[in-house]
Amino acid sequence: MRFDRRALGLAAAIVGWGGCGTSDDAGMNVADDGVPPQLTAFVVVEETDADSGMRFAYAEWSADEPVRAVVEYGSTITELWRHTYSGSDAFAEAGRARLVAVEPNATYEYQVRMWDRGGNTRSQFVESAPTFTPGSVDEVPLFLLAMIDVGWGDALYLEAPDGTNVLIDAGHPKDGPRVRQFLDDHDVESLDFASLSHVHEDHVGGFYGDTFIGFNGLFVIHTANGDQPIPVGTFLDFEDKTAVNGPYGDLAEAIAGHPSIAEHVFLRYGASSASEPALRWGDGVRVDLLAAGRKPYLLPDFIYSAEPGSVENNDSMVYRVQYGDFVVLLTGDAEFATEQFLQNHYPPPFLRATILKLGHHGSNDASSERFINVVSPRVGLITNAISENPGVQHPFVLNRLLNRAIDYYASDRVEPNRARELSGVRGDVLVYSDGTDYSVIVENVRYE
Repeated sequence: MRFDRRALGLAAAIVGWGGCGTSDDAGMNVADDGVPPQLTAFVVVEETDADSGMRFAYAEWSADEPVRAVVEYGSTITELWRHTYSGSDAFAEAGRARLVAVEPNATYEYQVRMWDRGGNTRSQFVESAPTFTPGSVDEVPLFLLAMIDVGWGDALYLEAPDGTNVLIDAGHPKDGPRVRQFLDDHDVESLDFASLSHVHEDHVGGFYGDTFIGFNGLFVIHTANGDQPIPVGTFLDFEDKTAVNGPYGDLAEAIAGHPSIAEHVFLRYGASSASEPALRWGDGVRVDLLAAGRKPYLLPDFIYSAEPGSVENNDSMVYRVQYGDFVVLLTGDAEFATEQFLQNHYPPPFLRATILKLGHHGSNDASSERFINVVSPRVGLITNAISENPGVQHPFVLNRLLNRAIDYYASDRVEPNRARELSGVRGDVLVYSDGTDYSVIVENVRYE
């Protein structure tokens, strides 16, 4: 494939630039190296694909030692709400990434944030090039994963490049309007697929809303304000539940009374888009249901003496979604028992993922060190609001991520790796990928 290259004149050309190499699984050890890395060059170039004639923008950087790097950019240096990652998670002295979902002709200020193998990090920009402006880049269909900010609850939206879309969970009953607003902002009028992860209210409530307060759900209208139920092609559910609670009854009633849900499908773990039409979430997208329902070795709560709800949490539908080399692992509220189930049933390479939606809102009954090592994500997503549940997102879990140079974004701390004791910056976290490189973009930013 031939390219026509045009540099945007931001900095000196990178000397000795090379490929990103392969994944480096070594954990961090700050004691070995207390010196943060230094950025030595950065440039943005536009390239024309000679076969398609399309133009793309790429960021290239080099450092004084092997690093993992992410380009962070935005309209001002204080609001860098775009973060672009290379498809490789290897430590390398130089690398590049396509600026996925970049806005043509926008002028961006930027910094390059780097991790070295010692766990040291530095955010830096080249003094001679504080901005860049992509000129004539082409917009192309991308894979989208969105973590909708519903606070302490889950609502995940996926859209394939061909437009096929999926909503997994819809937050608490009060969150129906918030999810509706996200869909409206992104011109989504209907859903091809919708799914619950498990039967808890903070995951399914937004589907049916709140009659007493008068909050509309996605499927049920409680106020005469002009809203209509969101049309859905297929609702995905799972068999062999350990318990059926009140919220699930409300959800089943909402599904049964919905005027335009074409089918309600019950799945078992092991289902795949290769043979299951309900998992065909778009051209070029592979979907596997890795876990769902009862774990035979997990005892009921009254015998097991576990935290309330842990059995139902471990019923969670765990989806593996792949587009090209880009893989997301969506775990619902799965805890240690489900993580062990996954490791018992699937080879480690199949569990590796680019993006991990952490189980149980980042609680310390999930995301074990062993599981994090197996999945080896580059980015972790955490659904939580510290103002609603301060104990869920646990410092032990965050340290497991940081010790492996894994960036995390929480729905109420959307600046990557933002300490929990700092004030909150909330928003929707959107991940766009071309199948290799990807950008994490924060929208609807608001401060607490």
